[in-house]
Amino acid sequence: MSARSFFLAAALLSTTFVAFAQETPVVSLKEFVSAEVRGQGFTLADDAQIHIYARGGGFRPGRGGMWAYGWILDARTREVVWQMTADNSQASTVYRVADQYLRLPKGQYEAYFSNYGFGRDLVFMPWIRNVDRRRAPVKGEGFLALSGLDGRHLWQERAGNYGLEIAVASGSASSVQTFEAPLAWKNVVASSGACHDGQRWEQAFTVKKPLTLHIYALGEFSGSTFVDGGWITDTRTQRKVWEMTEAKAQYAGGGRKNRRQVETLRLEPGEYVATYVTDGSHSAADWNVAPPCDPFLYGLTLSVPDDAERSSFVVKETK
Repeated sequence: MSARSFFLAAALLSTTFVAFAQETPVVSLKEFVSAEVRGQGFTLADDAQIHIYARGGGFRPGRGGMWAYGWILDARTREVVWQMTADNSQASTVYRVADQYLRLPKGQYEAYFSNYGFGRDLVFMPWIRNVDRRRAPVKGEGFLALSGLDGRHLWQERAGNYGLEIAVASGSASSVQTFEAPLAWKNVVASSGACHDGQRWEQAFTVKKPLTLHIYALGEFSGSTFVDGGWITDTRTQRKVWEMTEAKAQYAGGGRKNRRQVETLRLEPGEYVATYVTDGSHSAADWNVAPPCDPFLYGLTLSVPDDAERSSFVVKETK
């Protein structure tokens, strides 16, 4: 057995991941029985090669997607720089494993891992369904339960072993700093936070002088409308001066219905209300398909890029 094969075999026998000699873990995301998504930010002071080891679950290439997998965002641009897929991972017993090196320029990044569901890549009957941790997860149904092809114990065992670890050369580990994801943006003036099911968030604000507002919004587009989405209303005219639309929103990663809209809006002096609403499913409370690639910012975030204009945005206290 090669040293590499021994490492992979040893890792699968333990809930802890082991870095190669002369490497030090700087990010560790583990245990997905209680958590659906975990994230951790890290800063590279210099260009660096990182070692990614991720253990998840998913179908073989060409058979479907992943139900347990990891990815890395550029914390500044919010764009994906690496993601675990069926094509870049290998089957290892009942798991899929991604074990690779990635060269990244110096900067700030966020690593995430999600286990939103449970599936079986069976030859004649592959299946997958959501695991809602607010309820009894993965209860057997119908002949699946009778045939033993399903069960809470299977999911719990595997979810306990899912995870992602990032290591760097031990000599440079001390220069890697970590932070809580998502990265705190400059001049954020209002944010819904990660919205849950059946939520309505509103924030009234005053614009004292003309300013440019940066809008970052994630939501769910289902059928022909946004069932999770946001807008901004001019309270004097009751006209929407901005809203999430099918034409402007783009795919946000994960399930096909995830959308992201990023743009700037010039606002004149006046009174406004920012609103974000969700329906009864698919949110930070429980993703019923793969979550968007920026799951901790599912909702509406407003910021004022220009420092000189920041004081022109005044939040109105809610009664």
